[in-house]
Parts: sequence; structure tokens; C-alpha cells
Amino acid sequence: MTKSVAKFILEAAGARLLGRTIASAAVSAVGSLFQAGAPLALGRAVDLFGRGDADGATLSVVTYVGLLGAARLAPVIATPFTMSVERRLVHTISHKVYAHALDLPYAYHLARRTGELGRTISEGVNACRSLLAMVLGLLPMAVEIVTAAGVLLHLFDASMFAAYVAFVAVYGVTFSLSMKGHRKTALHAHEQDGKASNLFIESLLNFETVKAFVAERAVMARLADLFGEAERRWLAHFSHAARNQIALTIVFTLSFGAIFALAVRRLQSGGPASDLLIVALYLAQVIRPIEHFTSIWRELIRSSAQVERMLVILSEETEAQRASGGADLPGDAPLSLRVEGLWHSHHPGHPTLRDVSFTLPPGGTLAVVGPSGGGKSTLARLLFRFHEPERGAIFVDGVAIEDLDLRALRGALALVPQDCVLFNETLVDNIRFARPEATRAEIEEAMRAAGLDEVLARLPQGEETIVGERGLRLSGGEKQRVAIARALLKRPRLLVLDEATSSLDTRTERLIQERIASVSAGVTRFIVAHRLSTIVDADEILVLEDGAIVERGPHDALLAADGRYAQMWAAQRREDAEVAPALEPA
Repeated sequence: MTKSVAKFILEAAGARLLGRTIASAAVSAVGSLFQAGAPLALGRAVDLFGRGDADGATLSVVTYVGLLGAARLAPVIATPFTMSVERRLVHTISHKVYAHALDLPYAYHLARRTGELGRTISEGVNACRSLLAMVLGLLPMAVEIVTAAGVLLHLFDASMFAAYVAFVAVYGVTFSLSMKGHRKTALHAHEQDGKASNLFIESLLNFETVKAFVAERAVMARLADLFGEAERRWLAHFSHAARNQIALTIVFTLSFGAIFALAVRRLQSGGPASDLLIVALYLAQVIRPIEHFTSIWRELIRSSAQVERMLVILSEETEAQRASGGADLPGDAPLSLRVEGLWHSHHPGHPTLRDVSFTLPPGGTLAVVGPSGGGKSTLARLLFRFHEPERGAIFVDGVAIEDLDLRALRGALALVPQDCVLFNETLVDNIRFARPEATRAEIEEAMRAAGLDEVLARLPQGEETIVGERGLRLSGGEKQRVAIARALLKRPRLLVLDEATSSLDTRTERLIQERIASVSAGVTRFIVAHRLSTIVDADEILVLEDGAIVERGPHDALLAADGRYAQMWAAQRREDAEVAPALEPA
């Protein structure tokens, strides 16, 4: 176990949990003492039988059986304490790692594979539990080995003790040398397993796409390739382990032969017959913890590699660490927004936003329109600090957002994205997610404002309907209504609508826009829109193309300017006129 892994587990366990761990190991160690004393009782019984003392021999046999029973009872008594320690450690570490993963920056999650991240965390947490269980088993094994050495030194001469110590030392050195490279092969094998697991999880998450393109065979072919490579790496790992075991077996055989030769020599020189039995019992008894120790060491290497992969995630800077100690946003009044000279690039040398500047007063409405890929959604996400600008600044109520506490900033904003992803819970639970303490009346008001009353009437279980993985049991328009209700329930001071009604038909869109305007009256609104008819009442409209503002102003002024906005307006009017006859009943 590396120092970093040991330090992490010790810090996660804490003093109280470590105390319970030591107490549990001590109880198991008492059982090891009983186990170590049992061969002496059996050897005594053999000697007494040889002298004709049947009663004394019987008592010694009973003592032998009692010691074996006590040796097995001790770890059973310790089991509830051991398991409670393991479960508490798992829960503590899981809470710490999950909280850290959720607090990682938006950009980290964009670059990281979800399946691989989940597998790394799951394996790392389970590896911590395994490491604790192995450490708990080390003390009893050490007690058995040391006790056996003490008994051999007491009963026999120094040569027997020296042979025993030499056996343990040579066995340990051989094991240490043979384990070189074992950790590396294990790490490579786990990485390949992670790739296969990630592909499988992503295929499950995107099952609709897989089925729509009849790509099951292609996915399985790719999985077969990944599993094949994983098998080759695991084969290399286990072959390495097998070579290690062969070397250890040779050491074991030669050492035991030498020790038994000394015992036979003692017997030939007039020693008691029980000596040979005692040596056989102790060697058989000692080899179990020694071999167990070697298997534990291999498991330590494998589990440490898994924990180290998890520690790489924990080494990533979280948003709380990056933006801790910032200013708060007191009050509940609508926020003002000011953007100055904003530049941002998703790819070096290809700016998504170029020198964007605007001002949005408290309670005002600003709309951003333009062709796809022009940087509209990127601008909306910069307000939440999902991305960091390369140049320029964003001010909320006159304070630069990098100087604000990140939770305070996001707590005052609400986002309705174009692509709304829901939890596989009830519809009302997805809405309550925005503000768990909200009253029933507040939830119903938000649902009405989002037009969900019509949706609820069609759903079989109403608001208790389970929406499915990522909300796939709902249509795109129904998911958007849930997202709108969730945002309104949050009572934001700045509402960001990123094409929030793009999946709705024109009539429903207008109705919900009116309801949103009514419920969010006085709230500052930042709207990214595709349909220009939905933002005609905005205080200011920005036309964004290739990341730059090419026009700005209210709706009427932009039409009068007869520029890019007017062209977009005319094009959408023509499209609406062409679509309208097709929608009329025959």
C-alpha cells in the first residue's frame, strides 16, 4: 500500500473508526493465540498416551479441541464490529468521493467519460473496504507467526528456531523480488476493463440511438475487441502471478524439508515422539498465514492501484476550491448584468465569442438571436461559470462573477436549457429538485405556469408518473415544460432561457411565454431564442453571428434598420406562411 493510499484511508477513517478497527483486530488476534497454543496440547496428549496416562491424554485432547473452537469463535465475535467498521468506512469515503465528483468543474465532466468515472469511483471505494479488511487480518497472522517462532525456540534448540526464521525471511525476500511488475500489469488490466465498461454504460445511456441505427452488433463487436485486449492483459498479469507462486513453492518445499530433517535428527537422538508432530502442526499452521499474507500482498497491490486511480480524481480542483470565499448576493431583488469585452474559445484559435459587450438592467429582458453555432448558448453558460472566459468580464449587480461565491451566484440564477435531462423519478420530484422545501401550492403554481396541467391530464399516473431514464418517457415539449416549472419554482433573480420552448408548437409556445412573463414579472430575463416572434417584447435584442454582435436594439428599431435581423424576421414569416396551410384540416 502506497503512502498516499494509506494516508487517504487513515484520514477518511478518523480516530474513532481507527480505534474500533484496532479493537476488532485485537479480538481476532486473541483467537490466533488460541490457535497457536493448540498444537502444544495435542503434543502433550501424544506423550501422555505413550506413558499410559489415558485420563491426562484425554484432558489434553479436550483442551486441544477447546482451543481450536475458541480460535474460531474469536473472529466470529469480532465480525459485527469488523463489518460495522467496513461499512462506516465505505459510507464515509463514498460520501467524500461523490461530493468531490459532483463539485468538479463543468469542463472536467465534458472531457471525462461518465462510465469510466463511475467505474473508477466504484472500484476505488470497494478497494478501500478490501484494504481495511486485509489490514484487519494482518495482526492475527503476525501473532500466529511470532507465537510459532517462540514455541519452537522454547521447545527445541537454536538451530530449529534459526531454520524457521530463515524460512520466513527467504520466503519474504523471494516474494518481494517476484512481485516486481505485478502492480503495473494489474493497473494496465484495470484500465482496459474501464474502457470496456465505459463503452457498455454509454451504450445503455444512449440505447435509443443504438436501436435507431441498429448498431447493437457494432457495439458488441467493439466490446469484444476491448474485452479481448483486457483478457490478454489479465493473462499477462496472472502469468506473472503464477511465476511468482512457482518460486514461492520451491522455497516452501526446500525450507520445510530442512526443518523436518532437523526434527527427525532430534527424534533419532532420543527426543520425544511428539516433537515431530508439533513441528508438523506448527509448520502446517504457520504456512497458512504466510501464504495468506502473500495473497493479501497481491490484493494490496491490486486494490492500491484502484484507489490510486480514484485519488487522481480527488486531486482535481473542485469548483468550491476554485471559487471559495467569494462575495455573497444579498437580498432577493432582480439582478443586473453587465458584460464587457468577452472572448471565449472552445478550440484554440477559433473564438466562439468575440468582444461581446452589453448591459441588462434589473428586471429587464435581453434576447440573443442568430444562426446556430454563433455562440448564443456558450454566452448563457458563461453566466453560470460553466466555462471561464479568455478575456473580458461579467458583472452581476456590479460585482465580477469570479469574485462571487459560486454557490451564491448559481443559487440566484435559473437555467432552462434547450435539451432538458430529467432524473428517473416522478414528474413532481423532478420539479421539486429546484427547491426541496417548496410548498405544495408553490409547486402547483409553477406547474400551471409551465402548462403542465394539460400534460398531467394525459399521463396515466399524473404527477406521480415516473419519467424514465433522462426523461425519455416524455416528449421533448413535455420535458421542456418540466424544466420551465423547475426553473420558476427556484424563484431566480435572473432567469436564463436557452431556447426553452423550441420543442413546443407555436400556439403552446405563445401561451407558455405569456405565463412565464406573468409569473416572472420583475425578474431579470436573459433569453436565447430561435423563433423571433417570442422575443418581440424584449427590451434589447442582440444579433450574434460568428461570436460577434452584428446588430442590437429593440424589435421595432431592428426591423426599421432593415439589416440582418429584418432578414431573419422576413424568412421566418415566410416559413410560417408556408407551414400554416399544411396544418389546416382538409
